[in-house]
Amino acid sequence: MATYAELVNAVFSLVESRLHEPLSLEEASARVGLSPFHLHRVVHELTGRPLIEYLRARRLAASLADLLETDRRVVDIAMDYCFDYEQSYIRAFKRQFGLTPGAYRRDRPVLDVAGSLRERAWSALGENGIVVSPRTVMIPGYAAVGLARVFGADSGEDAATSLANEAWAAIDRSLGQVFASSRFTGIVSQSGEPGSWRYEAGFEVSASASDAERAGLAAFSIPSGRYVSFSWVIRSHPSALRASELWEFYRLVFDGFVPSSANRFPHPWHLEQIDLAECSEDFGIFRLAVPVVETA
Repeated sequence: MATYAELVNAVFSLVESRLHEPLSLEEASARVGLSPFHLHRVVHELTGRPLIEYLRARRLAASLADLLETDRRVVDIAMDYCFDYEQSYIRAFKRQFGLTPGAYRRDRPVLDVAGSLRERAWSALGENGIVVSPRTVMIPGYAAVGLARVFGADSGEDAATSLANEAWAAIDRSLGQVFASSRFTGIVSQSGEPGSWRYEAGFEVSASASDAERAGLAAFSIPSGRYVSFSWVIRSHPSALRASELWEFYRLVFDGFVPSSANRFPHPWHLEQIDLAECSEDFGIFRLAVPVVETA
């Protein structure tokens, strides 16, 4: 069975091979063996665009050489890159690069092609996951309800996962979809006691703290701020994650990226985030967000 990294590589290799030929989401899905839902989500996570928009962007980028190095007509270049009409190509070109193909051919400016495609680097993590290069985001503050517990150093790897599952079941039983959203949040922080840590696990809500207390749940808040967000894309639903896999992701972030970053991470806590609406039985995104203070 192909690793997840191999499948993702196959997606982008397929795109590059079809710059001059039609390619639909359904055909690409069948060719690489990922569901259309899965394929749409992973390409969007890696490029900032759905598959078909990414393919169009790659065609536009490839057409730059034709405009500079040949005297072919714009209409012929448009047709060669699967645009039905010359005007469709011109409009798409201007949206992506800020000028028309004719102006580009005449003025020959330097264009930031990689920036236009918003491609993000990624690396394999085990056989069933990839980690996408981190990005700095501004997260608006929000409220959540769930369960909270302090764990000692000897709690075991599955302690946090068990609490998350308990919170999931408690919210489903007590609040249901009236208050709770699909967005899970875990807050991992220092407890103040040597060798122990606190975990608050729950879902974003519009309910008040009193509503949560009546349901026997803890209410907690996530402050607005700047975070460095890491995405771990996996070939399974997040509920199927094993603790050993999660710790591997943690080591990559906190033993690899954080010590070498130019940013400052002054806060002794971080967020785990999963939006169940963007997950399926064979696909999930686990985000780890660390509050950051950027250096000048």
